Amino acid sequence: GWVVRDYGFVFGLTEFYQRHHLPIGAYIHIKPHKDLSRVEIYFESHKPRIEWLWIAHPDGERLRFEEGQQMIGAHYDDLMALGIENIVGLDTLRERYEQRRTPLSTIMKELTLELAQFSPQRHIHSKTLYSAVNLLRRCPPAPIFATLCTDSAFVHTSGPYWRLA
Repeated sequence: GWVVRDYGFVFGLTEFYQRHHLPIGAYIHIKPHKDLSRVEIYFESHKPRIEWLWIAHPDGERLRFEEGQQMIGAHYDDLMALGIENIVGLDTLRERYEQRRTPLSTIMKELTLELAQFSPQRHIHSKTLYSAVNLLRRCPPAPIFATLCTDSAFVHTSGPYWRLA
């Protein structure tokens, strides 16, 4: 992987996540190594158990979610945790969105519509939306929150929750 220390960003941990069966949203810890060209990465593990997550799967031209079970052996943020069963299909869908230059707001609207079906209030937590957006486009939080606050398609309901207008 790569570390961008100035921005606290780590990239390229796919093998690490796969090797340890970590879901998106797992808490990982990164600390400096005495060799400045390296960092130590670890996570708090526990006996693996089956957990309910939203499982992402590509369906034609869109990303769909369904509730499903996944074996998890680490602590995770339940608002950000997502499972993926078809990584190749997800990569293909991500490439389609990139080739079409799909605007961030369009991606956010599609994902909000899809994920809101799991809430009786039809709203979604901003952390969940952030996590889902990053399946289709690598994006830091600021542009996502800026879009939530400025695009009239999104309505702030309370705290960190949003819904489509």
